[in-house]
Amino acid sequence: MLELILCSLVTVLPDYLYRRYRHGKRWGHEITFFTMWYELRVGITACFVLTISFITVVFYFHPSTTNAGQSKSSSPRIACAVISATCS
Repeated sequence: MLELILCSLVTVLPDYLYRRYRHGKRWGHEITFFTMWYELRVGITACFVLTISFITVVFYFHPSTTNAGQSKSSSPRIACAVISATCS
């Protein structure tokens, strides 16, 4: 939930403020609950993408997760043997 709030402060709030002060649209008059998706679709979509990306990055780089890219066959000894025959 915290991620959604932080991402909405970066995406939806500036989109709303742009519509409010640049276009002169007011909440309850030109921007209603039913026209919210049409008016703020860029900010809402960006908020969704940013939130999902943020959660993915947090889980990927979390210290308790294991390294998914490292497998048993990618040891330095095998890589060294493939690159040159004289590895120490």
